[in-house]
Amino acid sequence: SSHFDFRSHTAADVRPCIGIHSARQTVLSPHAAMSLSGPWPASAGLPEPRGEKRKAHEGELAAMVEKALTDKSPTSGSAPIDRRLENFLTEHLAEVRQGKPVKFPDMVSLHTYGMARAMSFPKNQNSYGNPLIKSYKCQNGVLHNPVNDKRTTVGVFHIAEGGLPIADDKKGVPLAVFNKLLDAALNPPEANMEVPFGSGSNPPARAWVKFMARPLVCPEVPGYTAEKRMEFRLMAPGTMVANVDFLESVFGNAGEASLPENDAALDAEHWSGHTGCLIMAPHLLTLKKKDLGLPHWDQATERQRRDIMAWKDPEELYNNGGAFKICCLTKAGVFVTLLADNYFGYCKKDVKTQLSFACNLFGTEEEHAGGALACASISWGKEFREDYRVRRQNHHYGDDNAQKYTFAEAVKLLGDTVTLQPEGHAIDRKYPDIFYVPEDAVANSETGRITWSGGEIFLVPGVVYIHPSGYQFSLQQTLDKKGWHIVGTVAEPMHCHKPSTVSGGGKSEISKLLSDMITFGHVRIDNVKRDLAYVDMILRRDYSDRFPDQRTSDLPILDPKRTMGSVVKLLTPSETYTQEYNNWLETIPPMIRSLVFLVKHCYEPSWGSDWKSHFTVQVIDGREGDVVHVDWQRSSTQYL
Repeated sequence: SSHFDFRSHTAADVRPCIGIHSARQTVLSPHAAMSLSGPWPASAGLPEPRGEKRKAHEGELAAMVEKALTDKSPTSGSAPIDRRLENFLTEHLAEVRQGKPVKFPDMVSLHTYGMARAMSFPKNQNSYGNPLIKSYKCQNGVLHNPVNDKRTTVGVFHIAEGGLPIADDKKGVPLAVFNKLLDAALNPPEANMEVPFGSGSNPPARAWVKFMARPLVCPEVPGYTAEKRMEFRLMAPGTMVANVDFLESVFGNAGEASLPENDAALDAEHWSGHTGCLIMAPHLLTLKKKDLGLPHWDQATERQRRDIMAWKDPEELYNNGGAFKICCLTKAGVFVTLLADNYFGYCKKDVKTQLSFACNLFGTEEEHAGGALACASISWGKEFREDYRVRRQNHHYGDDNAQKYTFAEAVKLLGDTVTLQPEGHAIDRKYPDIFYVPEDAVANSETGRITWSGGEIFLVPGVVYIHPSGYQFSLQQTLDKKGWHIVGTVAEPMHCHKPSTVSGGGKSEISKLLSDMITFGHVRIDNVKRDLAYVDMILRRDYSDRFPDQRTSDLPILDPKRTMGSVVKLLTPSETYTQEYNNWLETIPPMIRSLVFLVKHCYEPSWGSDWKSHFTVQVIDGREGDVVHVDWQRSSTQYL
């Protein structure tokens, strides 16, 4: 209720008001989840309990944990999800187990969000440590610090044979070896079974812990499909209960799995039909290849040798003693992973991997699909006017006789979506910052005006001006924020479709602004007369000899039809060029190359061959300076 005063009630009073009516009730709502364990964000609508109320809340969770550790009845018998996993493993491993069924040990069910966090610390203590993890209570939650905190994935991914095809970049493992790893995983050393909550008792409490999550596979589409979720089970020796705390904080806690209302199979409308399991087993790092049944190097296949799934020394450890996870999965939709590490990142990533597996089998798109409409933009410098790039339908370079577009045709096409202005241009009715200008419009950033035959308006930032061809331009600040230039953008974009994404595919890289990696500086020159003569020699050179087959002559560097990108490519060594030409390129000093690019960028056809007079330096104390000025304005360039 919006009128319920949370601050005046205990945690027991709050619980029914957020949909939790018993200790074993399903908890899927993030709102409900936040109510059971810190941190307590105010945005969730649940004020953080302080002082005595917080102590009462923690005491309630501690009582639930203590009852779970002392009362074995909740763990007797297998929950439906556990039976499905046991039946799958028994059937899939029948040949190598010779009919022996797979049975999971008795485990303590962490059926309520917050129990794992309470169990991660000794009773009435604020810190805990063992060889695998160090945990600390904080003002805004907890700090779990696993001994392994890394992101490397070299040699980590192992796949059991006998299921789905194994990708070439993954390591294939014989099914009999997986079977021995599974048996070892379910029999950890006693030290790994110690539960932090009961570490002070004598003898210390030892147990397996487990929890269930229901990650979303397919969202509800009203009128088409109901929400679909997979079922996921995490099993961990008691000392790694902090991993449960982490995972349920990310994926939620689906409650007590043994209750019929939490059995996915009894709710077929909302179950995707997939079951996942992750078993924490860092002690597998001590197992030897020979003991697991891997072949000797001389008897191994080529792939087993490549994947180091063979031994030369009987004492060799499996995976050379490094962290790994081994997955057993089939088209039946069951995915079981043994994780030989307690790194939190591997836990979360494995749940996401199993979720992607379920999505692929179910038919929903993995992660997300989409893409971008990429519109190429260029800097026109201080002046924009119609040329072949603007006239041509797709704005590519081409024939000067390309089709022309007229303002009259554009206005007729736009109809009543624009309003004609007395000056001779039009303004969009819906977007008043979009102006449509005639085909002969010339924009100049120095005069701050756009002129055409019979009309003139101001060129101002924040307005997009559209040519009758659809080409648009606007006045924008340069990246160094020290000046203004006209930026033009093509009307027809490139369709960049992204059907799916993969880990390590560079998704984060392409979302970063290149401008964040650019620095700015002035273009420098040592000797004006000598260096400009060097530039002139480069501009006049015949470049038809750069290819082995002596192709026809190219456009001159200063030809308006030659792009800046083509000039950069022209002056960059390449395997397609002759060795002699590459050797000549290596002799060009970087400063001269920068001058060539500056001349190309600033050149205007009206200059003709007299471009040198536009590039000068200031005279300071009777001596020439070293900063290039273009038409008496200090030049600026960009460096990546």
